[in-house]
Amino acid sequence: MRRFTKTAFAAIALILLMQLPFSSDAYAITRVVNDRKGIIDDGAELFTSEQEKLLLEQITRILDRGNAAVVTVLADSDAARQSAESIYQNLFGSKNGTMLLIETDKDDIQFFSQGENSLIITDSKSREIADSVQQHAKNGEYFKCADEALSQVIDLLDSGHIVSVFRHVAAALLGISTVLLAGVWIALLRRRFRTAKK
Repeated sequence: MRRFTKTAFAAIALILLMQLPFSSDAYAITRVVNDRKGIIDDGAELFTSEQEKLLLEQITRILDRGNAAVVTVLADSDAARQSAESIYQNLFGSKNGTMLLIETDKDDIQFFSQGENSLIITDSKSREIADSVQQHAKNGEYFKCADEALSQVIDLLDSGHIVSVFRHVAAALLGISTVLLAGVWIALLRRRFRTAKK
């Protein structure tokens, strides 16, 4: 009987140990605020622990509007074969929220939103955000990619539009306008000097 107990215990321990590397929660960091979860599941190990803390602070700002997650997967992993929707549902079920999925190797960036968040972070807005941060992923700057993407999600949830994108456009338009006005002013001054000489 003793031998059977030892063997059974060893078998159970072995099964539990075998599950650890394959668990999606092996790398997950979770913060819960008012029954809403903020999750960073860095399965592809793209972030340092300090970067994960900074991203978790960004995610916490989303939790008053719903659940939020940043998930990274290796392109050839089992997780990469799942759709963003499937991964989201494994994390949050059908609850309101938003998830950023970064798939390495292909540097694919996807969003999935459910509930009220999906009315604000629409497919077109998701593509707009993904396109604006894609280059960071291609350059291997995954933290910058995730950080900027989360900032834009926060802007979108707070104001209904992506503030950071418009900020750059506004600055460019202001610069162009200033150059045009300066050109017109210089042309008018030249004309005045010519007429004054005559």
